[in-house]
Amino acid sequence: MRIRWMMYVGWLVVVSILLCVSEAFAQPPQLPVREDMRLAYMELLAAFPVESQGKGLDPEGLVDHQPMTYGLVLWAESLRYRACPTEEGQRRVRLAARWLVENSDLDNDGKPGWGLPQAWDAGATGTMNPRHTPYTITTGVCLLGLAEADVIPGMWKPDEREQFRTLMRDVHLRWCREMWLEGYGSGYFRYSPTASNDIFSVNAPAMYLAALANYLHVHGQSLSAADVAIMESRRDCFVKTIVATVTLRDGLPSWEYMAMPNRFNQSRPNDLLHHIYTLWGAEIYRDLNGSVPLPWTREQMLESVEKFWKNGQICMYPFDELRISKVGNREYPSILWGTGSLLQCYGKWGTEPQTVRSLETIRRLYGPWPQLKLYPPSYGAPSHKDDPQFYPRHAAHILLGLAYATYGPHLNPP
Repeated sequence: MRIRWMMYVGWLVVVSILLCVSEAFAQPPQLPVREDMRLAYMELLAAFPVESQGKGLDPEGLVDHQPMTYGLVLWAESLRYRACPTEEGQRRVRLAARWLVENSDLDNDGKPGWGLPQAWDAGATGTMNPRHTPYTITTGVCLLGLAEADVIPGMWKPDEREQFRTLMRDVHLRWCREMWLEGYGSGYFRYSPTASNDIFSVNAPAMYLAALANYLHVHGQSLSAADVAIMESRRDCFVKTIVATVTLRDGLPSWEYMAMPNRFNQSRPNDLLHHIYTLWGAEIYRDLNGSVPLPWTREQMLESVEKFWKNGQICMYPFDELRISKVGNREYPSILWGTGSLLQCYGKWGTEPQTVRSLETIRRLYGPWPQLKLYPPSYGAPSHKDDPQFYPRHAAHILLGLAYATYGPHLNPP
């Protein structure tokens, strides 16, 4: 009896081992997180042709070169090149940077800045801005891309580097002199030079703030005392405005898309993309030891971002925001570039599990990877439901988020 029992136990052990081995072979091996991120990055990068990295279709139907897309790809590829230099990466960085430099005055007014190739009614003011009107948001993103490329060791000839730095200085001086308005606690950078775009929408100048703060950090010692004075004044005054207009909900920061009062009498919260644009400028300022204290901690900043998750989905608005009036809007998924900004924020300041969760969700809901959609196909906006198109300006936000998750840190050199 005992021998039979031992034989029975032995067979159970053998069967268990065989089942485990079979399961191991049935499951694909799990890649290390960084390698999985790297492969995802390279697959998505292939959707941006080397010779025209910023050209593609926008949701409005226009196929053209988009300065913001060039800025985002340049920013991402500069991060990758500094961590993992390759000939292809060098070529991509050089071509994208050259495009931005050579197309820094597409409206031909003799003043540098970057905008959109399409006419646009910015802020729904009732006035259509002409093609190539420069905007604070697109200019801020392009400056951040150039700034990251500028500090790559050995990438540029002396005359190229001087050209980049002169252009960045001239853009910053233009914004500090011509685009500044007083109000909302201290002052702000207007949305564009157009007279009707004197509106204060906190996210756009916050992204520009990141570029200005970084420029002063890296190049402040090479500037004249007068240039430093005006740039530092605008930088610190705008941070005071960010602080004056923040709402702390249980200690977590949030902002109106357009601060009240405004001439549209419009009160609505920032969506995910614009929330993180706003946080990006404030947190870069914090990282560079800015003198104006922020009334929230880094941990509270990250907790405010977590509010955009619900039931395994990345939402357009935080789940505790009660002013989203249309039925279902509180559960509405984020548009694609918002998910990229989320990945970027986690890649810079969050944890590995947060970046993994974000990428897995983007792959699952916005794919198939890397042919990304504006919205999850099963829950698209009426005008984009089941839209099969690939929009590079949106997808470039994902690319940048992956660059931070894979190759980051670091906007700022030592």
